[in-house]
Amino acid sequence: MRSDVPVGLFLSSGIDSGVLLAIMNKYSGQAVKTFTIGFDEGEASNETNDARRMAQAFGSDHSE
Repeated sequence: MRSDVPVGLFLSSGIDSGVLLAIMNKYSGQAVKTFTIGFDEGEASNETNDARRMAQAFGSDHSE
């Protein structure tokens, strides 16, 4: 989490990125910047709603 530039996290609705967000949130002194990419072609491939809820739960600075 040490960097000369801002650190962010690509957030999906999966366990891996959720655990990383929890760890980053615990050790960061500010809101973690998270990013999610959505797709218009079907709900099966669109994780934006779940990622948004996870971002809200951890208070991240979220962009879609």
